[in-house]
Amino acid sequence: METIEIKNVGAIERLTIPVPPDGGVVVLTGKNGTGKSTALDAVSSLVSGKGKIPIRDGANNGGVDGFGARITLGSATRRHGQAEAVVDHIESRFSISDLVDPGIDSPAAADKRRIKALLTLVGKETKAETFEQLFSSPEEFKTIVSVKSVESSDPVEMAERVKRDVESHARIKEEQHKQRMAEYDAALAASDFNPDDLINLNEALDAISNANSEAGKLKEQYNKSLERIHQIEAAKQFLEDFDVSGKEQRRESLENEIRTAEDETKDLNSEVNDLTEQIRLLQDKLAVTKSRHAASVQSLRSLRSSRDSIQSELATLEQHRRILAEDIELGSITEETVANAEKRSSELRRIYNRGLLADAAKKRRDSSKQILESADKLKATADRYRRIAADCDTVLTELLGEDNVIRVRNGRLVTSTSRGETPYAELSDGERWKVAFQVLSGRIRKSKEKLPVITIPQIGWESLDPDNQQLVRDLARKHRIVVFTAEATLGGINVSN
Repeated sequence: METIEIKNVGAIERLTIPVPPDGGVVVLTGKNGTGKSTALDAVSSLVSGKGKIPIRDGANNGGVDGFGARITLGSATRRHGQAEAVVDHIESRFSISDLVDPGIDSPAAADKRRIKALLTLVGKETKAETFEQLFSSPEEFKTIVSVKSVESSDPVEMAERVKRDVESHARIKEEQHKQRMAEYDAALAASDFNPDDLINLNEALDAISNANSEAGKLKEQYNKSLERIHQIEAAKQFLEDFDVSGKEQRRESLENEIRTAEDETKDLNSEVNDLTEQIRLLQDKLAVTKSRHAASVQSLRSLRSSRDSIQSELATLEQHRRILAEDIELGSITEETVANAEKRSSELRRIYNRGLLADAAKKRRDSSKQILESADKLKATADRYRRIAADCDTVLTELLGEDNVIRVRNGRLVTSTSRGETPYAELSDGERWKVAFQVLSGRIRKSKEKLPVITIPQIGWESLDPDNQQLVRDLARKHRIVVFTAEATLGGINVSN
């Protein structure tokens, strides 16, 4: 079995530490001050090539030998060969102790250091493409995440920046969704209508037009009937007041007088013509004859005027007789008929107006469906952005590994305990050491040439209860890791497996 030989180092005069070939836990025991922690530092320095080892007081020389390497202590410290083992340091800057307590007061800052170190341990780094895969397309990623957000070298800081960008867009979409839902509620409130009021508006307009036309025709016929009735009443009154017999006799008398006057006038015209030749001789007689002639013409005009008046009255009489003789059904169109037609037209207009309002309400309801669909899309997008924001931590968790022992949540390391999901920084010392070893045992670099070596300080080992100490032993054997640690007991320094 391979061993590590320590001579004249610190309080140790000579110590042989066996190295389990298949991995396991090597516990250095002894009371305080016997050199247990110094031995652990010597092992770590041997395989890492880092750190200083104190020579034992009064000794001229000393050294540490194992894993194919040697450290010689004397007037100067010399290192020979390269250890055929890898120590638990990450790039020689981070150990399991640092994972348990990075020495940073701020829990959030400490977790950032832990996450960054663990990512380095597993050989993973965060870059834009790491988060781009969360989005539906590279274009969407570039639209939402600023260039500055993915320029950070700190993986936690990058995840937080990407998360903030996504959450900002999620809030925008949520606000837009809220506005669209308000529009939807308003449109829905204004879209109440009676489905029975929905009609074919074009047909309704045609019906109104036909009803108005019919009512107009009936009213026109009714007005004509009223006018005819008035004409009939006037004709009846005229006939009652008209002296038909007297007028007929007077007309015949005037006709006779007119004929007589016409004959006389004719004779006088002839006589005037004859006398005109004798005008110079018959001036006095001509004057008398002209005077008589003028009187006769005037009388004829008067007679003709009287005759025309009588004829006009007789024509009016004939017109009234014809009106009375016409067969008119005055009772077929009444005022009630016209009123009913106008009422029907008004009712059709009211039906049309209700239909118009119902149609507008239906269009608003149809529009509200489109608004709701738009709101649902905004909500779905906002929810998807929220999931992407949550998945920013998942990305870091997946980069850390698939054992799910430790996870990232809101930039903090968390793990599952009997109390539920608990921040790593809030665990007890023993719980942190247990989880730290679980995490590192599955992630530490391994090779066929070099044996994985982890050193756990005494305070870390003693903080573990027996069950968790056994867990560390089991994991060490499972992953073929050699763990060196220490435990305070009575007596001098000793080694136990």
